[in-house]
Amino acid sequence: MTSPTSSEQRMQSLIEEVQASDRAFAQNAIAAGVDKAQANWIEAPLIAEALTMALIEVAQTTQTSDRIAANLRAIARALDHHNVSH
Repeated sequence: MTSPTSSEQRMQSLIEEVQASDRAFAQNAIAAGVDKAQANWIEAPLIAEALTMALIEVAQTTQTSDRIAANLRAIARALDHHNVSH
C-alpha cells in the first residue's frame, strides 16, 4: 500500500476544511430556524417533525438516504438511552 502524496494530503485537508465550514453554516442556519420556531411558540414535537421531513427531503433529493438513515438510527439510540426510566 502506498502512502498518500503531499498533494493528496493537501487536497484532503482542503476538503475537510470546506466540509467543516459548510457543517458550521448548516448548523447555524438550522439552529436559527429552530430558535425562530420556538419564538413563535411552535411546539417542540412539531419542530422535530418538520426537521424530520426536511431530512427526508434532503435524503431523497441528494441520494444520501443510507448515510442519513445511519445518522437517524444513532440519534434514536441516543434518545432511547437518555429516556430510560428506572
